[in-house]
Amino acid sequence: MAENHPSFEQEGRVILTRQEATKGYRRFCIFQDLGSALSEISMTPPEHRHWYWRNEWGRPCALFADVDMDASGFHNDPERQKEMAGMLMETAGEVYLRTYGRVLFDPTGSTEPLLVLTATTDAKLSLHIHMPEVLFPDLDEQKGFWKAVAACASESEALRERLFWRKGAEMADRFVVDLRVYRSGDFRLPFQRKHGKDNPLQPLLVRGIEESEAALLRAACPTALAASDDAVILPRVLSRMHTERAKSSGQRSKGNRLCLAEGTTAPLNKLDRKSTRLNSSHT
Repeated sequence: MAENHPSFEQEGRVILTRQEATKGYRRFCIFQDLGSALSEISMTPPEHRHWYWRNEWGRPCALFADVDMDASGFHNDPERQKEMAGMLMETAGEVYLRTYGRVLFDPTGSTEPLLVLTATTDAKLSLHIHMPEVLFPDLDEQKGFWKAVAACASESEALRERLFWRKGAEMADRFVVDLRVYRSGDFRLPFQRKHGKDNPLQPLLVRGIEESEAALLRAACPTALAASDDAVILPRVLSRMHTERAKSSGQRSKGNRLCLAEGTTAPLNKLDRKSTRLNSSHT
């Protein structure tokens, strides 16, 4: 276990995991600092790049969404992928404003840095969305936030048709954001591929971030900015710990009753003019 390693308590340490097999086995690697971790990733041959960032429970983490849906028609259609990301983030922006009193997307186009990665195939939509300067206090709060976004989307027929999909023998509705990643804490990094597959995460939309490979890797590290003196970490509002305290004190939790407000977000397609794409030399 990584927790028993003598370096685990080291200040500023970084923990990465590397997928060593298709199912079940990952190697823990503890680095002295972020620079050492990124250097190791850069020296890894492309065919062995299976690196994940390990988010430690109870530590701040930046906004991250793993968008996952079994669906055809998205592959080789970047505009449709951006449309899906835009719809999700507009809904997230409404919930963010109502929950934290902050604007996630500024209608003027001056917004937080954003990175959207894609590993979409013929049969599956797969997007990773990062906002490195939007910091949640921990994984539990971020999971609560995305559950609130799902609840908000479910109240709109139009959003429910686009942001939910059916899976399994029972054809149960599933939200496009995979909430399981906030339990495991492992987020796959840019240019990394799943073991046994040949579709690494590639930039789809980059805004407010330098377009080098090193800068994009750093932007996708969910705790990279948390230690900064300028970091603003959101309060606990939607985490289980907070809602349990609210219930015990007789307060009513509104986490699952958030609904849309008008005129508070800017669609991604309007922001795309300011985005940049990496060229094929980075693949």
